[in-house]
Amino acid sequence: MKKLSIKLKVTLWYTVFVAALTGIFFAVLIISSNKMTESILRMRLTNAVEWASKSVGYDEKGIKISPDFGKSKGVDVVIYDTDNNVCFSKKNSIFIDETYVEFKDRHIQIIEDNGTKYYVYDYFLTFKRHDNLWARGILPVNSENIASASMIKLTLIIFPFIALFTALGGYFITKRAFAPVSKITSAANEISGGMDLSKRISIYGDNLANDEISVLAETFDKMFERLQKSFENERQFTCDASHELRTPTAVIISQCEYLLSQEDNEEKTASLKVILRQSKKMSKLISELLMLARTDNNKQAINLEKLNLSERMQIVIEEMAVVANDKNINFIDDIHSDLYINADQTLIMRMLINLMSNAVQYGNQDGLVKISLHRVNGNVQGQIADNGIGISPEYLAKIWDRFFQVDPSRSNTNGSSGLGLAMVKWIIEKHNGTIVVESTIDKGTVFTFFLPEAK
Repeated sequence: MKKLSIKLKVTLWYTVFVAALTGIFFAVLIISSNKMTESILRMRLTNAVEWASKSVGYDEKGIKISPDFGKSKGVDVVIYDTDNNVCFSKKNSIFIDETYVEFKDRHIQIIEDNGTKYYVYDYFLTFKRHDNLWARGILPVNSENIASASMIKLTLIIFPFIALFTALGGYFITKRAFAPVSKITSAANEISGGMDLSKRISIYGDNLANDEISVLAETFDKMFERLQKSFENERQFTCDASHELRTPTAVIISQCEYLLSQEDNEEKTASLKVILRQSKKMSKLISELLMLARTDNNKQAINLEKLNLSERMQIVIEEMAVVANDKNINFIDDIHSDLYINADQTLIMRMLINLMSNAVQYGNQDGLVKISLHRVNGNVQGQIADNGIGISPEYLAKIWDRFFQVDPSRSNTNGSSGLGLAMVKWIIEKHNGTIVVESTIDKGTVFTFFLPEAK
């Protein structure tokens, strides 16, 4: 029951309830029908016997029977004398063994003879100058049994159809009743899946009635409206802050580089180097924030071209080799030549640099970084593996989050902003690719990405 949808649950309970109610109705109908049939049969028997008794008399020849005797259908009336001898009966009349059926005036007896059930009713006829007589009416109750059996058969035939139509009708009614909920769910999934908070559920539910469901839809719309304003304010702030900070940081960097080119004392030079390093870090952070803000607003342009990824990987390795020399990290590459993809060159270069920088930053002194690029099932598979500090299993799912850092204390020394891997994932997904990570503490980390190969 827990895994069933609300529509099926309501339909099931509705069907069970109606089926039980219908079963009770038929049971009461059959019982009341039997009672009514029994009452009708008893009344027919007594009326037939008493009517036939009025047709019996005496004349100079003996017992006189009028032509109206025993005209009641289904009831056989037989005239007995007081010695239990048959005085008159119609042809094919029903006889039962009178040896065990005593006469009882105006009393209905229920007799079974040869497996057949009978109603027997006796009426005592008295005459002043003649012998008294008994009028006995006999009525087989097969008709009652047939009626009850027919009712039961009819019930067994009709009941499955009633249950089926009840289930179908209940499901149809429930489906129509919950149709607005399906529209709300579909609209909410489309809004959340497309991250377009400007859409509203009311657009999809124009036919929603003015009921609790429409109130729910309006509540969702108001929630989305508040979320939209909040996200828009956040995005606008990020864009504005990034634009405003780019200029002063550029000025700081240029001035530091100019002053470092001039002769001066060592203390001043050291201070300027610190300022320059932090300014470059800030500039990189601002650039990444601006790019992420543009991606959130779907304003980041992507210029696709046929790109030789093998060549771009070699270029990045050469550039990063200078940085890797500071930690005496060696690069081992296994790159197949002429692997092409349709991609934005700037974004792909940034993705490769971020992955390589991550491997160098968290690699061990005198360590290794292995880079491979192969063709696998119509995709280009790239892999960057280091033998560094590794990542704990509980952090693997979080490394793609913005500003998340496994070791925040190292961000001040390696210049990491916590945005690199978030950008990597976004770039890979924008190019219809995937990326996965495997890591073991103190053994290293392996990033593997797949990008569709250009035809």
